[in-house]
Amino acid sequence: MHEPDPLHEILSSKYNIQVPVWSWPSPAGRYLRISAQLYNTIEEYQVLVNALRIELNCD
Repeated sequence: MHEPDPLHEILSSKYNIQVPVWSWPSPAGRYLRISAQLYNTIEEYQVLVNALRIELNCD
């Protein structure tokens, strides 16, 4: 069974964000599946962006 990506666990536990995260071997990286639904707000997407910037050490 595939182990969850640590980023998924961090987003879920620390930020209460539920988004699938997959590690990808070639090219190396991660992929997130973001749902664009009517009930999601711009502010919720911004929370995800801010969390990713913090956790991935991006400026």
